[in-house]
Amino acid sequence: ISALGLAHMGDGVFELLALFMAMAGGLYLCRTIVRYVRHNEKGLVGPAVLNLARLLVMHITPLLMAAAAIEAHVTPVVMEALARYI
Repeated sequence: ISALGLAHMGDGVFELLALFMAMAGGLYLCRTIVRYVRHNEKGLVGPAVLNLARLLVMHITPLLMAAAAIEAHVTPVVMEALARYI
C-alpha cells in the first residue's frame, strides 16, 4: 500500500459507506417504482421518497461531512508525518 493510499484511507471509508447507502437507496426506489407500475399499487412512491430523503439527511450527508472534515484536518497531518519517513 502506498503512502498516498494510507493517507486517504480514513476518509475513503466514510465516502464508500455513503456511496453504498446511496446505491441501496436507488435500488429501493427502483424496486418501489417497478412495483407501482407493474402491480398498480397506490401509495408506494410517496413514503419511499420520504424514506430516501430521511436516508440522505440523517445518514449520507453526515458521513460525507465527516469524510470532508477528516480530509481537511487529518489527512494533511498524516501526509506531513509520512513525508518525514519517505
